[in-house]
Amino acid sequence: MTSSRTGDRPGILVLLCLLLLTGLVLLSSVGQVEASPASPRRADRSEDSRPAKAVAYARVAVVRVLVYYNGMLNNDPAPIPVLSPCTADGALVGTTGTNLNSFDYVLTPTSAVNPVKPCAGVQAAFQQLNGAASSWSISHIDVMLNAAYTGTGSNQLGSIVYSIYPAEVVSNAGPTAPPLLALPLSAPTGSPNHDLPVLSTPQPSDPTADPSAATVLDVTNIYGQPLGRDSETFNEVKSDVYPISVPASQVNQAPLAAPTTAPTSTPPQLTVTGGTAEATVTQAPTAASTPLPLSSQVSLGAPEIDSNGRLIGMMVSNSSGNHVLTPVSAVNQAIGPVTGKSGTLMTEWQQGLASYYATPPQFAQSTTAFQSLLRSYPDFGGVLPFLTASQAKSTAIPPLTHALGTSPGSTSPTGGSKTTLVVLISLGVLVLLLVLVSLVVLLRRQRSGGAEPAYVVPEDEAQLDLLPPNMPLEDLEKYQQPMDTEQPTIPLPAVKAREFMEDDQPTFKMPALPASPSRSRQGTSLMPHPAGQTHPGIKRAADPNQDNIFAVQGIRIVNGRSQPFGLFIVADGMGGHLNGQEASRLAIEIMATEILQAMNSVQPLDDAALRTLMANSVEHASAQLRDNNVNKRLDMGTTITAALVVDDIGYVVNVGDSRTYLMNPDVGLQQITVDHSVVASLVSAGVIRPEEIYTHPRRNQIYRSLGGEQDTVDADTFEVPLQAGDKLLLCSDGLWEMVRDPQIEHILRGTADPQQAVELLVREANTNGGEDNISAIVVRMLEDVPENTGPGLRVVVAPQESDPEPSQP
Repeated sequence: MTSSRTGDRPGILVLLCLLLLTGLVLLSSVGQVEASPASPRRADRSEDSRPAKAVAYARVAVVRVLVYYNGMLNNDPAPIPVLSPCTADGALVGTTGTNLNSFDYVLTPTSAVNPVKPCAGVQAAFQQLNGAASSWSISHIDVMLNAAYTGTGSNQLGSIVYSIYPAEVVSNAGPTAPPLLALPLSAPTGSPNHDLPVLSTPQPSDPTADPSAATVLDVTNIYGQPLGRDSETFNEVKSDVYPISVPASQVNQAPLAAPTTAPTSTPPQLTVTGGTAEATVTQAPTAASTPLPLSSQVSLGAPEIDSNGRLIGMMVSNSSGNHVLTPVSAVNQAIGPVTGKSGTLMTEWQQGLASYYATPPQFAQSTTAFQSLLRSYPDFGGVLPFLTASQAKSTAIPPLTHALGTSPGSTSPTGGSKTTLVVLISLGVLVLLLVLVSLVVLLRRQRSGGAEPAYVVPEDEAQLDLLPPNMPLEDLEKYQQPMDTEQPTIPLPAVKAREFMEDDQPTFKMPALPASPSRSRQGTSLMPHPAGQTHPGIKRAADPNQDNIFAVQGIRIVNGRSQPFGLFIVADGMGGHLNGQEASRLAIEIMATEILQAMNSVQPLDDAALRTLMANSVEHASAQLRDNNVNKRLDMGTTITAALVVDDIGYVVNVGDSRTYLMNPDVGLQQITVDHSVVASLVSAGVIRPEEIYTHPRRNQIYRSLGGEQDTVDADTFEVPLQAGDKLLLCSDGLWEMVRDPQIEHILRGTADPQQAVELLVREANTNGGEDNISAIVVRMLEDVPENTGPGLRVVVAPQESDPEPSQP
């Protein structure tokens, strides 16, 4: 199918010129924002972006307490681990050193380490996968230092973890249990064994504290948003370690006193500047019957500090289940046996901050103190921003968190101009990137004569009995093409997928490859053994699954020899529940019919023909979806990732953010495809870090899909040399967003059976949250091509039956 697009070129050129002009205007306005005049008073305040001194001092001692549980079932005595932990905050107290305690301690709420029953989030995660548990036990307890201590680098976040022996938890968290526990830490191999950052209760020598400046420190995500729940998923554990501070006046106190003034009808809003929520109007303690909204969002165990950075309270759960702050008496009772003395680390940290926050700042003294800290405690990455600012004689400290927008009541006068500057730069860069990409596409079209290359059937193949063009997928297994009158077709035996994966099958083990292997075609025939599974995800279990998958393996006879092949497709539909489901099903049906019709011939197909076959099938599927949208006034689309395996080569095509991976036992896991998403473009441009694709607000936005308004769809194609023992994984974003690449590799490396591998992958995605539809196909390559077997094919996994007619928007 060919079409001329030369008439569209003038319009495209005009559009490109407009985009280029827009980008230049945006970038030129950056200079105007930077050069905009500001009053002297505004300029003076903008130079000081430091957190409050007490917050800077104390936040390094706030930790995340992660309690992992095992659940047991009545009919199965074996414990079943829950990967999602119960989550709370805590504060480090006590220190190591001569004549001091032999342990560091963490102060945390008793209810957060309940040995009898876990938090509601963990109970729900277990029940969704296994049913109700009959009993529980604590598997292990981790205590993780936050980003203010470790630093914010990708290799620093979550890098320092201590543990608590479950046997140390002797309270059952009952009604008579104390609200707080001080539990000793143990240092696993590789953890620092020096004194840790600790908090102390108020000392007699402290200056008089300002009651209105009392602050609560909480551990949140990179955007400074309180967790607001009692558990985390596996993927969140190491990323949600950013401390913020909120005014203590915005959370409930315990014991609750009658308000001295009439409370306002609308609670003050959380005000965050640079990762620190600054105090607004001081409010009297609130009665338990009217809990403040922010209280339920702040994690249990969040410590309260005074204006000197001393520990004066902690967030606990009262008898009504509300989050309230304990008084300092409860803190003293819990940590009475634990020394309140600080070690060298906190002493030097306090001295450095005292010089840095002096009026005027004593930069020389603070630089010396911070340098000494960094030499003595190289794992204290949070010192570096203060050292850098001190050496530059600046009071500008970069915030730990990145706010999604300007907070109501923010006192930062330059926040608007900084936000405008970032937005203008980002928009300008994105517009220029769009111009460059469009120019490249236009030049490619011009070189190819303005049309996509069409697949041409060879002349000697014209008389072959190919598959009928409109054959439905359910009839594929029934279709047989005899080679000639003397050799009828012998279809592959229809056995369960698991029977192909016996461990006693001969597997060719490739020799160890060098560090940077150069993979090439080996000239061997490999039989693909697939298994697939799709699941709506626990968060969308009540809605139709918009994903569809397809897997078929077969044998064709070419030049007198058996040539194994397999076709595997994952499609993630869009446009509403039924529209998305129908879009993914229809795209698979069109692609599979066209590709299998060509594979059913006896004519040899070279690399170029197979690549073109894959690309054209995507183009035709997209055109059909686009026609449906126009004719039926629908809004359906889908992503596609597909692999056609022939002998020892995989021909991969991709549109959108569904992925294809290659797992080689010697090299490890490699992502073959490139996501056509906004966040992937931002990573390529260096705007965000790779790990931010899992949390960025625009992570669900893609710029390529089947069924769009464009006349053509620009599909990526790849040729992947394969070896015996390799595994291919095709999956939707519902899998890879919930299961990170290291865990995917761990499952694929440790599981020989593709069926077991897909089950583990889908289960892991649901355990980690199951926020989207989940689909996975795993294909294992083996040198076990059946001998003396005629052509045939077997459908291993087919798309779902279509639901009623998709609805109009």
